[in-house]
Amino acid sequence: MPKTALLTPIGNPGILAGPGHSALVIGTKVYSFGDNLGWYVVPAQEYITENNWRPVLVQHLNGDKVDGDKMKAYVSGSVQDDAWYVWNGLCSHQAAYAIDAATVDEFDPTGFNTPDAVAVEVSQKGYETDRYVVMPTQASNGAQYRQALRLMYEYKGCPPGMPKFFDWDD
Repeated sequence: MPKTALLTPIGNPGILAGPGHSALVIGTKVYSFGDNLGWYVVPAQEYITENNWRPVLVQHLNGDKVDGDKMKAYVSGSVQDDAWYVWNGLCSHQAAYAIDAATVDEFDPTGFNTPDAVAVEVSQKGYETDRYVVMPTQASNGAQYRQALRLMYEYKGCPPGMPKFFDWDD
C-alpha cells in the first residue's frame, strides 16, 4: 500500500494570496486537481520544486486510517473519467473525496471545502502521523510568511521542515 500525504500550498498563482491549494501525495507522485483544469500528476520532487515560491503545509496520513490503495483507486478513476475543474469540484473537494474514499469514517469538512478546512479535518480526525511546513526557497511575499507562521502556531508541533516523501514507493 502506498504512503500518502495531504499538501496544502499557501497562496494562489498570480495573486500570491488566497486560500491556497490542496494536493495529494500517493507513493512517489503528487496528484493536484485544477492545475490544468483537471488532474495534474507529477513526481513529488518536481511538484515541490514548481511550488517553491510558497509555503506548503505537509500532513503525512496514517496508513491504518487512510488506505493508500483506496485513495489511489479513487484518484485513478477520476483521472480516467477526465474529471474537469469546477464541474467536478475544486482542488479541496477532490482531495476531500479521495480521503473520504480511503477511510472507514465519513470525511466531510464542515462549511465550504477550502484547503484549510480539509487540513483542519485531517488533523481533527487524527489522520496525520507527521506535520510540517516546507518553506519557500524563492522570494515570497509577507502575507505568505504570515500565513505559514499562523499555521505553525495554530497546528502545534508544526515546525518548518524538508519534504520526507521523496523516497516513498508506489
